[in-house]
Amino acid sequence: MKPDLTLFTKKEKEEDLSLADALKNANLNSRYTFDSFVVGSSNDLAHAACVATAELPGEQYNPLYIYGGRTRKKTHLMQSVAHFIFTAKPACQDSLRYFRDFH
Repeated sequence: MKPDLTLFTKKEKEEDLSLADALKNANLNSRYTFDSFVVGSSNDLAHAACVATAELPGEQYNPLYIYGGRTRKKTHLMQSVAHFIFTAKPACQDSLRYFRDFH
């Protein structure tokens, strides 16, 4: 038996699909979110800057530049910003660009 999908409007279904497609096409690791990031004394400033950037894209730390040695979780933070924007600020999805787009 098929589930009843009449609880959702056509627009809501399309928005859910577009978000899922956007996340899939962005090549983001689903484990790299702010919820799974471990904040410590060596990365607390970078974490705070990334959270501020995610909450106010284009207003805080524009551009955001993260520099650090190996195993400093730079990729995790950057992908956390992207995950946050994709889910919390869908209007900003079109403005997300990745470094490889700017070679």
